[in-house]
Amino acid sequence: MGKLPEEKYKGDHHVDPEGNKVSVSKKSRCRKFCCRFFAVTFGLLTTYISTILIVYKRVQKRIAIDTLDLPTQGGSDNYCDSFYVEPSSSVGPYLYDNTFDISSPIDWSDSGGENALNKFRAIGTHNSYHRQQYPGSPTYWANWWARAIPDWSYEHPPLTQQFSMGWRTLELDFHMRKKASLIYHIQMWDQLTNECTCAASCFKLINDWSEANAGHFPLFIMLEPKLLGFLEDSEAMREEITLEKLLLFEQLAIQSFGNKIVTPDALRNGKESVLASIQESGWPSVENFYGKIFFIIWKEIDNELIQLYIENTNGLEGRAFFPYQYFGNRYEGGGITPFLHMDRSSENVVEALEEGFIARIRMNTVPGLSPDDTGESDGRYEDSVNQGGNIISFDQRYDYCWELLKNDERCEVFTPAGDKNAKVCKWTYNSDQ
Repeated sequence: MGKLPEEKYKGDHHVDPEGNKVSVSKKSRCRKFCCRFFAVTFGLLTTYISTILIVYKRVQKRIAIDTLDLPTQGGSDNYCDSFYVEPSSSVGPYLYDNTFDISSPIDWSDSGGENALNKFRAIGTHNSYHRQQYPGSPTYWANWWARAIPDWSYEHPPLTQQFSMGWRTLELDFHMRKKASLIYHIQMWDQLTNECTCAASCFKLINDWSEANAGHFPLFIMLEPKLLGFLEDSEAMREEITLEKLLLFEQLAIQSFGNKIVTPDALRNGKESVLASIQESGWPSVENFYGKIFFIIWKEIDNELIQLYIENTNGLEGRAFFPYQYFGNRYEGGGITPFLHMDRSSENVVEALEEGFIARIRMNTVPGLSPDDTGESDGRYEDSVNQGGNIISFDQRYDYCWELLKNDERCEVFTPAGDKNAKVCKWTYNSDQ
């Protein structure tokens, strides 16, 4: 039997193999159009997603494709790499020889007194560098959809402007590379920053402000390493996160701030641990810390990276940063840190403060909060004021948060002679009355 001629489509009819015109239903035409439309759409979408993934994640070299870790997609560049500090050693827990005896001496004679550091409450931002995505930004082609995520739909003033507004706490997320560290939230998906990207550049901005305001209230700077592969940083999918990278980041801070950094060695005061020193003597007077900076790595002690940072240091000797703990495991690790992350205020904060810890709380977060919001958030604000917390972070409603603290009868607005803009409360706790 010979091959039948192909059907010929003409308008609303087609010609069958015997030459007869046959009507084509609208339903059939629609089905064919939809199939073609979805096939084309699926192909374009697959190409788009594949392009994003290729740029985001360096494909294994065995496939012979090696895309760049592009600066505009969260990678390092020659400028950030130019701040690289060559290690003075290649072995052991100390790769740099300038990490001991950094801090200025502390006067312990008035520790636990009226102006002890833990009697003060300072405010500032969570993800302090954060800028909201906008059309035309370097990564907008890949993350236009991110503007619909409430958790990312906010931005803060530039870092130095935040200091001018009186805020004395910051949080910086950092991404480690072989020769640099970068400051932003999540690679490609949410990585815009408000003033700087290279960690060394951010440190310089902060130090320049500190130099110009030499008597400022101490700064508390939380540092959160981004370590989750696809969710946070493609580097973590293809490169091991090593102590060397963290010590480079620490070295960038030491190079910028020098003896302004308050180290674990400074607070240990010859005791077996930092916490033992604080609980025996109390916190030193705030005057010791004017113009100084505390760096707190925002990963708890049992994190693998923090374990590398602690290992073979006899309780953080020769380290510039403190880790943190949660309330439930606050005594694990031999008392190497007096800093707790409490997130939301609770009765546990009251207990922790009585034990000598300094607690960080978040007074609000982004989702579901607006100027006229009532209900659950009101309780959160009330708890944040009443139950304490020395380092108070917020994402929005800046003035409202400060007004709640400032107008409370337990707050004595504290403005050191060298820091008239500081929004800090000297707080009267029940135990002080």
